[in-house]
Amino acid sequence: MNYLSLVGLLTVLLCYTKAQEFTRENVLAIIEECKTEEGASDDDIATFKARQPPSTPEGKCMRACLMRHLGVLVDGDLSKEEAIKLAEIVIHDEDKVHLATTLVESCESLDFHEDPCEAAGQYVSCMYKYAQEHGIVSDDD
Repeated sequence: MNYLSLVGLLTVLLCYTKAQEFTRENVLAIIEECKTEEGASDDDIATFKARQPPSTPEGKCMRACLMRHLGVLVDGDLSKEEAIKLAEIVIHDEDKVHLATTLVESCESLDFHEDPCEAAGQYVSCMYKYAQEHGIVSDDD
């Protein structure tokens, strides 16, 4: 599976589940908007593209912005329903798609709602760790 940060690439893939309201171009525009809005750098974008968890406050806030646009992060909390839909789209291995709910449930109890940027960073890190542990993605993806 090509993995552009579990939540990051999910941006592109979720487009098709939201009543076709997003196109690839729209999603790229959202990414650019979030980069600008949050003061993220080109290095933050490179980290995003390298499928790594965000390492700077601006990178975390950029991810939070993306997650808000997708309805995955609501008031700093993970929207379980939207996150599961997204995970089901991203997990291309039909033998592992049942892990989508478990993946989301393993991370939903994190409580960072007072800092949405930190929440986004922690959710991304948690989901990526779970995905690696269960063979959903590998370091080579």
